[in-house]
Amino acid sequence: MGTDNPGNSTILKAGDVPLEQNDVFLDVGAHKGQEIEKLVLLQVKVIAYEPHPMYYRYLVEQWGDIPTVILHEAAVSDFSGKAKLYFKGDKYADNGGASLLKNKSGISKLNEEVTVVAAHEMMERSKCFIDVMKLNVEGSEYDILWDIINHGFLKHIGRIYVEDHKSRIFFRDKWNERKKQVLDMLDKEGVKLCRWK
Repeated sequence: MGTDNPGNSTILKAGDVPLEQNDVFLDVGAHKGQEIEKLVLLQVKVIAYEPHPMYYRYLVEQWGDIPTVILHEAAVSDFSGKAKLYFKGDKYADNGGASLLKNKSGISKLNEEVTVVAAHEMMERSKCFIDVMKLNVEGSEYDILWDIINHGFLKHIGRIYVEDHKSRIFFRDKWNERKKQVLDMLDKEGVKLCRWK
């Protein structure tokens, strides 16, 4: 599995990811599709997951008719089913998203039940090699990676970019334990994560 600068975390901004026509970009936590906008021009296939109802509607309005873009209205984690999605402030405010974690800074008590897809099921549905996976899901990144690793899908991904939300999560003991487990597993496989900014 390739990474940029495997000895260190590489910091990339949206749009700096090395992709070419017909490559596959898995956007977990697509938000408003900042990456989709750039990748459509390169004719990269985009598979995007976004649970926030307002942002998902926006994605459909902007890119729903483009054949290289596949949109899913769902959160991704290490389980499938239904869960509460906690909003940052008002559900309809354009304020940066939502989280499955209620113990996160900036999250209000306002929530809505959403569909959650287990990461390994997401990988099964994609039915292709993922050149780049971007994870920006407001705190559940390591749960997703744990599920992918434990179901043998790590070899189906070229590069993994993660936004780590550690500084925004309260009661981090369980979160830190999962992160350590995942980083140890990745280290055994010789895989380094790249940071997404």
